[in-house]
Amino acid sequence: MRYAAICLALVCGTVLAQTAPQTMPSEVEAVPQVSADFRAVVRQAKGRVFPAVVYVRCLRESRESGKTITEETNGSGVVISPKGEVVTNWHVVDKAASVRCLLYDGRAMDAKVVGKDKDTDLALLQLDLPKDNKAVPAAQFGDSDAMKEGDFVMAMGAPWGLNRSVSIGIISCA
Repeated sequence: MRYAAICLALVCGTVLAQTAPQTMPSEVEAVPQVSADFRAVVRQAKGRVFPAVVYVRCLRESRESGKTITEETNGSGVVISPKGEVVTNWHVVDKAASVRCLLYDGRAMDAKVVGKDKDTDLALLQLDLPKDNKAVPAAQFGDSDAMKEGDFVMAMGAPWGLNRSVSIGIISCA
């Protein structure tokens, strides 16, 4: 996801630099002059990232009032390695008794929570990959240190299962 955000930020920054008045700060003037169609940039980023986006469905169990209560939670994640490692949010998998991920190509796989951090709201899952060794598409991380206030970014996810979503925003603080 970060790769798409950084790619979009760099290209969108160049589009803005072309239309900016000549009195803009030198930081903007240093951006290379590249012509890009904003819609094409979004489509290209979406095409590169969506295959790695997964829908995460968890069943949580809690024991309140002396009885076991099961509830379903869901969210999004992104595959970050061909080994099936998935980054998602801590709040999605907190207290999960079981985790299942739906991939872009329609395959569903169980997953295990292998790490989680409440403070950063991040968790790492490991997909139970099938023995057929069919590749799992993985996204690449970009350089988040290159991002600056005012850069355009994209957030991609699968919060409702089969649907994928794209949101665009601007970094307000780095």
